[in-house]
Amino acid sequence: MPRRRDRGRQRPAPGKEDHRLPPRRRRVLREHDRRTEPGLLRPVLRDERERSAKTRIAELLDLVHLGGVTQKAGEYSRGMKQRLGLAQALINDPNVLFLDEPTANLDPEGVREYRDLVEHLAAEGKTVFVSSHILSEVREVCRTVGLLAKGKLVAQGTLDEVARTLAPADGDAVRIVVETREHLPDIADPEIVAVERNGNRAVFRAKTDIRDRLAATLLDQGLHVREMRIEEPDIEDVFMAAYQR
Repeated sequence: MPRRRDRGRQRPAPGKEDHRLPPRRRRVLREHDRRTEPGLLRPVLRDERERSAKTRIAELLDLVHLGGVTQKAGEYSRGMKQRLGLAQALINDPNVLFLDEPTANLDPEGVREYRDLVEHLAAEGKTVFVSSHILSEVREVCRTVGLLAKGKLVAQGTLDEVARTLAPADGDAVRIVVETREHLPDIADPEIVAVERNGNRAVFRAKTDIRDRLAATLLDQGLHVREMRIEEPDIEDVFMAAYQR
């Protein structure tokens, strides 16, 4: 067998250099010895990353109000597991976050904390996608919504814009609710399409928003207006109608 050139050559003890090796090899061995000396079981960089991760985990647990909890995760309630999942989703500090029914299993306090958290994340410049069938919750936290029906995006915008887009054909008319202290008389206006009356209260369906003219007419007749507002379409009914089309 051919004889190895380095047969019998012994490696110097840690901290001492073998001057028979090229300078680059000596630098590599010095670094290797430094990292493997007793007491230095892990690279320094790895230690720093572990410390940073522990700090990040502690911050997130405090953020979702699980800091200081001594129970094992397997013993958590459903609401606590929901919070833990949210902290897990934030561990790598993502710019975009997807939440599926995030308020499921949360008590009223947890729901309020979730809303505050979403606002906090949005203020940091993060984009949060929320998938939910609870429209009241969507209204509370979302600036823009998209409605999916049968796998297709059928409407997008603010919640009120989407509701108007999906409203039936007669929804093109503006619905104006008017209530006066006295009996509400007949009002003639070319923009009025129909009127639904109930004593001193009525809903005017008009082609455009004629509240200013209605208010002036009622004032001229000496009536006291208790309420006058645009009636928004019922969001739940509009959305259900869109799903059933």
